[in-house]
Amino acid sequence: MSRGRAELLLRSKIVLYSGHVREVVIWKVPISEYFPAGVKYRLVLADPVWKKVLLLFDNHAPKRHHVHMINGQEHNYYFSSVKNLIEDFLLMEDKLEKDYENNEN
Repeated sequence: MSRGRAELLLRSKIVLYSGHVREVVIWKVPISEYFPAGVKYRLVLADPVWKKVLLLFDNHAPKRHHVHMINGQEHNYYFSSVKNLIEDFLLMEDKLEKDYENNEN
C-alpha cells in the first residue's frame, strides 16, 4: 500500500431472500487519529423498495466506530477486528431479518 492511499480489502453486495440488500466495503487505510486500527468500513443492510437503511456500521471521521439503527438511533461500536466486525454485523442483520419475517406473517 502506498503512503496515504486506501487499499480495498473486501467489497460484497448481495440481495437477501427478504429482498434487502447487504453491502460490505472494507479498506485498509493509513493509521491516523480517526483510523487508529488502519481500517475504514461501511457495512449496510438496506431496503431498496422503501429506500431505507435498516442497519449501518461505519467509522467515518469524525465519528469513528458507530452503528446506525433502523429506528434512527446511533450508538458507539467497540471495534476489535475485521472478523468481529463482520460477525457482529451479521448477528444484528440476522435479528432484523427474523423480525422482518415475523412481521410479514
